[in-house]
Parts: sequence; C-alpha cells; structure tokens
Amino acid sequence: MGFFQRLFGSTPPKNVQTNPDRIWKTEEAKFSAISERLRELGNGEAVAILVVSHFEETHERIEDLLREYQGRVPAEAVRADRWSLPSAIGSQVDETMFVDVIVAERHPSLEVDEGVVKEFEDRLRCRCRVTYYVSLECPWVVEQTGDFVHTIMDKMGMKDDEPIESAMVTRRITAIQKQIAQNVVSTQRARSAQEWIDKNVRKNRS
Repeated sequence: MGFFQRLFGSTPPKNVQTNPDRIWKTEEAKFSAISERLRELGNGEAVAILVVSHFEETHERIEDLLREYQGRVPAEAVRADRWSLPSAIGSQVDETMFVDVIVAERHPSLEVDEGVVKEFEDRLRCRCRVTYYVSLECPWVVEQTGDFVHTIMDKMGMKDDEPIESAMVTRRITAIQKQIAQNVVSTQRARSAQEWIDKNVRKNRS
C-alpha cells in the first residue's frame, strides 16, 4: 500500500489539476521563478505547498530556496522517488482543501515523469494543482534540440526571465522523452539528470 493510499484512502476522486508547463530559457531564470511563485503562494489558500524534484541536485537547490521562504502556507521540498508523509500536509486533509505542487524539473524518463501526477491522481483525496517548471538548459533537452527552441524564443522577443506556455515545446519535450525511452538500459539512481542519462541511456554509456 502506497503512502498516499495510507493517508487518503483507497478510492479517492481524481481531482488533480495539471497546469501547462512553464518554460524558461535558463536554469537560473527557472529557479528565480520558483522562488517568486513560492512568495505568491505563501499567503494563499492552499493547505500546503510541495516542491517536487526528481534528482538530489535539484532537491538541494530547492531546500536552499525554502530556507528563505517566509510564507504563511507550509512549504516543503519533496523527492519524487522517496515519498514519505510530507509534514507540510498534516494528517487532516479533505476534498474541500487543496495542495499546490510545483514540480521543479522534468525527468528524462516519460514513465517516471508521468508517475508524479499519477501518484496524486491515484492517492490524494484533497484537490491538487500541479505545475511543471522546465528549463531549456536541461541537458537532455539541449542534446536533442540544440538552439532550436532558443531561436524561436528569441524571434518572439522573449527575455530570459519571461516564461512561455507552449504546447508545441511541451510536445517536443515529450517526444524527446519517448526517444530516450527506446535507449534506456537500466534505472540506476543519479544525483542529476545528466548523470541519469550517462548511467542509464545506451548511447551515452562507455
């Protein structure tokens, strides 16, 4: 029995709202945006804010941001592959409440990536709003797209600190994940997305 099943029961309603990806040109711009979003949500109506990461490198960066967080709403950094009871949620949660979830990165594996939202859909009894924050400097995105998306953003006049919500870019990222899936030879843990690619994807293995 999984963590959310123990906490919220075996037949919760499917009440997860998945927002469009918010996409930035650089990693620094993405993390700055997460920090700003935490400030905005910190005085909102959510029962908790969870900032989810796939890799330890990102998790540590989020923990650094949260040390400066001063919002009223409890916020917590959570590893997607190491679910435990987030203290920010507490034990008394029902369908009238909601949790804001910021996913701080996409995983190279589409199956792992989609598992984050599926976990909430399957387990969470309260409402949940999930938003992925993506950087075009993500190494596995850069490897496959080069400067293509950056060029489009430049032509649109987008600045580094301005996000886009583009179905085309999100579809392209999903296509890259599907391509990576064809070459995955293992599922070893890694501290970063680049290390995960190096350890687990055929074409990058020595």
